[in-house]
Parts: sequence; structure tokens; C-alpha cells
Amino acid sequence: STFDGRLPGLDVEWNDRPPGGTLLCVPTYSDWTLSFDDLVASVKAAQEEGYWPHDLAQALLRLEPTDPSRAAELDGLTLPHHLSVHPAAGVPRAGTVDDIKTLRGRTSAGIADIRRALAAADGDCAKAEWLLRNRDAWAAQEHRGDYPDGVGLIRAWVTAGGITVPEAAFDELGDTVLPDLVLPVVVPGVAAAARFYGNNLAPPLWGTSTGPLMVAPLAIEYVLAFGRHTRRSCVCGTDHWSLKSDNRTPGATDHSHGARDIAAAHGPFGRATFAYLAMNFSHAHAWTVDDVIALIKQGRFDPEAFVEASRHLHALPPEVQTGFSLARFATACDEVAQAGALHGIWPVLTAMAVTAVTSPKLPPGTFDILCVANKHVPTVVRHLPPDEVVPAEVRAFAASTSKAKAALEARAWLDQAATA
Repeated sequence: STFDGRLPGLDVEWNDRPPGGTLLCVPTYSDWTLSFDDLVASVKAAQEEGYWPHDLAQALLRLEPTDPSRAAELDGLTLPHHLSVHPAAGVPRAGTVDDIKTLRGRTSAGIADIRRALAAADGDCAKAEWLLRNRDAWAAQEHRGDYPDGVGLIRAWVTAGGITVPEAAFDELGDTVLPDLVLPVVVPGVAAAARFYGNNLAPPLWGTSTGPLMVAPLAIEYVLAFGRHTRRSCVCGTDHWSLKSDNRTPGATDHSHGARDIAAAHGPFGRATFAYLAMNFSHAHAWTVDDVIALIKQGRFDPEAFVEASRHLHALPPEVQTGFSLARFATACDEVAQAGALHGIWPVLTAMAVTAVTSPKLPPGTFDILCVANKHVPTVVRHLPPDEVVPAEVRAFAASTSKAKAALEARAWLDQAATA
């Protein structure tokens, strides 16, 4: 359904608009993005009825990356606000005394404010309550003549390049941190309307109501950024659209029905996405293994970003450890390799083996990561140069005097590479 994930307020508009109207925000693709061609076609179809603010804002958030030069295709088009086309819709209708009593009990607002909200909501008690709880949207509702032309907003969005997600960073607690996302266009009347709710990381991906990934499919970095006290938001002028709730704990929810949802997302994928995958990969969760396999086969897997995140999580001190397990990580690598994606996971496998053997003290799981690598040497030796089959650091470890099981496995790896 179009409304499984949407800007809160879009359903209020839907109830107000006449039947048979044109929705601008209907996605084109299964990843919830909207093509520019479809948006232009919808604009042409909606010129006589005008646009509704939340519908237009949702369409912009879903618009796929578009060459700024295509803004020229909007030349000659206009898209007025719907109240400019149908001014009768803006004639206020007073609420009843019972409405005033109801809103007084629900919102604790003053009677004067309640009367103003009912007038702005055309006498609709439910909409008036929403306006009382969203004062910035209410202010825009009372200045209906201030709405700019919708085509101008679309043109500005496309010319500015749409959503540009900044790169995430790691902090000393293992969290991924992003600055606020600044959107290039303000759609008046949508301020603070896009609050996306949830108590953990799962709902945005698995399709629960008002899922962020459906609302802002290009902002997956914000959806997957994790931390102990994380709040991510996109700021647009005076508008503030929250993309995350506080205190979300990675891996705390059953993801069994979410396999390949990340791989089905539009992207772009960056440090936050690969950190989220690496953390859950180290728990050998089947859904994460499936996502990694799918991303490798799609050609969208970034082994360097995955290794960077994995090393960061592995190096965290015990007091802030996220449960990263090198042994389980090795098991997950083996599962990916056996699924026909060895070419994508081999750089990860060897990099983590190097991390383990060069540590001042061999970490738990070193034997496991070496064992899995050794298992797949007969395959990779036919396709890679010797230094990529056995890294120099592993060769040095194999040549050491260590009698640990891991050292014996490193020597077996070296011997097998020489004889394969």
C-alpha cells in the first residue's frame, strides 16, 4: 500500500481531498523510489487540481537521483497549491461545543487556540487536534496564500541534487555518527510532520507503519546508523524531520522475516550501512549473510568499508564491546563463500586474518578465521596472485616460532597455497 510508510499528515490530506485526485508520491519501484518521468507525468495530470503539501514533500523524498539538467523538462508547467485552485476548500467551518470540550480534554489547549485550530481545520475535530499538536504545520495552514508553485519546488530540489547524505563517522563507543541531513527545499506546511516512530532498528526495514526507508528511501544511512543514544534528523529550514528515535539497540529485534531487505534498498550504501551489516554479520545472523551475498552478486558490496567497520568493532574495549565475535564472523564468511560469493568475501576474510595475526595478543577466533581461509585456498589460488592468496603478514606469522593452533593453521595455509 502507498500508505504503509508515509509522512504523517499525508493520510489527513487524503481524507480531505476529492475522490479521483492525482497522487504525486506513488513510488515507481519496489525500493520506494519515484522516477522523474513519473513525477513529471503526475504534475501534468494534477495541474488543474493543484498539489497538496505532504504529497509533494513525500514525492521529493522518494525522487530517485536525477540529473539537474532534467529540470528543463519542467519548463512551461505550473502546479499551484490546491487551495488556489479550489478556494472554497479554505472557507472555515466552526466546530461544535462538544468538539471544543473534546479538544480541551485531549490537548489542554486554550479555548481561543482550539477555536482557531477548528477554523483552520474546516471544522474537522481530528485534523484540529493534529494541528494543535503540530503548531508549525498549523502556522502554515493559516497562511494558505504563502505556498509557492509546486513546479518551482521540484525544480529547486532537482537543481540542488536532491538528498545528499554525508559520510558517517565512528566514535569511541562504536556508534556510527552522522550530522543532520539538510534538505534543499522547504515545502511549507510540512514542518515537523515527518516523525518516524519505533523502538529499535527493525521497523524501518521490515515494513511497519511509517517506516523511514519507505518515507526517505535514499536516506538508508540514517535509518541504519546505530548507537546507544542516537538521534538522526533531517533539517530543512525551520522544518525538522526526525529519522530515528532514541536508544535503539542494534540486533535487539527478530529480523527473521527481513532477509535481503537491505540489498533490496536503493542506497546509497556507506559507512553506517556496512557497520550495521558487519556488526550483525559477526553474530552470523542468517538475514545478514543473505544481504551480504546479495550485495556481492549485485556488485554493490564494498569490502573496504566492510573491513573498516569490522576492524573498528573488533578493536573496541570490553566495556563498550558490541558482542563482535571473530569466530562467528569466520562462520559467516564461510557461508557466503559456499553460496558462490567467495570472490567478494575473500578480501574481507584475508583482511580480518591479518588483523588477528598482527594483534599483540592473538584474539579468540584467530584459529577459526585462518581455518576458513585455508579451506578456500584451492579455489582462490587459481584466480589470484600469490600475495593475495597468502598475505605477507600471514606468511610472517607462519614463519614464527609460535606453537599455537592458529600458527599451525597459518603454516597449513601457506603449504596449501604452494602445492595447489
